[in-house]
Amino acid sequence: MQRWFVLLLLTLPFLALGQQRELSGTVTDGRAPIADVTIRVAGTDAGTFTDDQGKYRISVHVRDTVVFSAVGFKTYRYLVEDVSRFHNPVLVPEIIELDEVVVQKRVRKTQEDLRLEYPYNDNLFQTAFGFIDASTMASSVRVIPEEEILPIGICILDFLRNRLPGIRVFGDCYNGGNVTLRGGVSSLTQAVTPVWDVDGMIFRTAPVWIPLENIKRIAIVAGLGFTARYGQAGGVIVINTNTYSPKKTKEFDLARLRNNYLREPVPGSEDLQADLPAYLRKLQTAGSLEEARRRYDSLAPYSGSNPYFLLDAYQVFTTQYPDQKFADAIIEGNINLFNKNAVHLKALAFLYEAQGRLGKAEEAYESVFRLRPRYVQSYLDMARIKEMQGQPLRSLNLLKQYNQLVSDGRLPLDTALVAPFVEREFNNLLTRHKNDLVSAKAFSEVYIDPDEEVRGLTRIVVEWNHADADFELQFVNPADQYYTWKHSVFEDAEAIMQEKIVGFGSREFLLDKSLPGTWRVNAKYLGNRALTPTYLKITRYENYGTSAQEAFISVHKLQLKNLNYELLTLSNPAIFASN
Repeated sequence: MQRWFVLLLLTLPFLALGQQRELSGTVTDGRAPIADVTIRVAGTDAGTFTDDQGKYRISVHVRDTVVFSAVGFKTYRYLVEDVSRFHNPVLVPEIIELDEVVVQKRVRKTQEDLRLEYPYNDNLFQTAFGFIDASTMASSVRVIPEEEILPIGICILDFLRNRLPGIRVFGDCYNGGNVTLRGGVSSLTQAVTPVWDVDGMIFRTAPVWIPLENIKRIAIVAGLGFTARYGQAGGVIVINTNTYSPKKTKEFDLARLRNNYLREPVPGSEDLQADLPAYLRKLQTAGSLEEARRRYDSLAPYSGSNPYFLLDAYQVFTTQYPDQKFADAIIEGNINLFNKNAVHLKALAFLYEAQGRLGKAEEAYESVFRLRPRYVQSYLDMARIKEMQGQPLRSLNLLKQYNQLVSDGRLPLDTALVAPFVEREFNNLLTRHKNDLVSAKAFSEVYIDPDEEVRGLTRIVVEWNHADADFELQFVNPADQYYTWKHSVFEDAEAIMQEKIVGFGSREFLLDKSLPGTWRVNAKYLGNRALTPTYLKITRYENYGTSAQEAFISVHKLQLKNLNYELLTLSNPAIFASN
């Protein structure tokens, strides 16, 4: 494997990205088809329209961006992948009519609530008058988070100069200076400079002494509604530094900061049997191995070309009626349905990994890598499976090779979504296997641990096999308060598009044990626009980042849409953060 992998890395820049195929489907608004939707391939003259039934057909290449637009609807962009054949977009109206507005009592967050939420919510900033939530302010406000504050220039004046419209900078970092804000309060003859609120301390001139790399967050506020409390000022520029900003704490729990209580019972998997596919119910109710095999033989001529039928049957014969040889024969006899499809291979790899069949999982992940050598997820999957098989050096080399390809510009860079995840994987690998990987001296030179605060916690990694999967995960604490993480094109189309550009399909949730009791993880499947199931793999790491770290894997098939149901339960943890 190592030989072909090295060759693959060497030839990566020359791999053809555009394989031509036909993309077709139906465009709807979630209830009815939409006619005359304009469909075009970005950067080309290719285009078409939907017919009276909302159907379309267009010639595309892999990595093309297809743009769907219609009057009265938000424009929708879709990145073509190697598995893209059918795509059924649901367009969202620009203006959504509310059927009913219900006014409910609002529970106001306390300053302590805001302090706890500050490290995780970029809309919060700390002032001389306490914590302020930009999303609830009447005044015009622009918050610049830490990841956008690049240390380019000497001081804050350099950073703001030509940075935002409406800001005029005068002076310099050596002799001092200030700014004026468009929209700020002015005198009859000249613009009034803003007040600078630095970690609650008020200044009338720009704080040029603050290193840019020490700035956590900047909020620029214009308008009298907020600035009046500072006296006569042409606006307020709030600077929160890393030194005095609230830090993440192990006791933090996203669910506790919301007035969210789970009121309705959530069905478990045993409650959903009646909604399963008829073939699966027939296999599961066989009553014996012999009868299950007979029923499979009778179903195979009609459903055997469906990879999801084969995956379901494989699970039945490895769990409910264990016959590993027969289960393997189901997959091996139909391997042609998996070999050229990365989505099906990922689902199969998930099942092998959950079984502990690491060699089989590695073969499946290698096949995915051959199909998707430019996806960061391919590197992460291969690195993880190598470490699980006791090959930490190969795992480390895979992550280093990915970082090198990014540095060379041969793979796309994503500092917000992917980089923190890869960094955590890299540092955890070094921490747990440092004696096997590098000398103590070299280790101290290359390793900086940013994760000390999460060491020993529970880490949950969720991975999905289909890039277009829309779903929600709901974490319910022992007090029945919940936090919902949403992965949906309707919630954040830009993030979904970025995931596809870099080939990333994972999220992590860090947990600790500050709240005793049982946590539940629920899921609601919203579909994947290919009208097929999606497989989730959930890996729970106990004692994360220590020599006692253990991994527990479960695989869940999402098929029933718009139903919130229980995936798994966790004893003793509490939600800490999500990335």
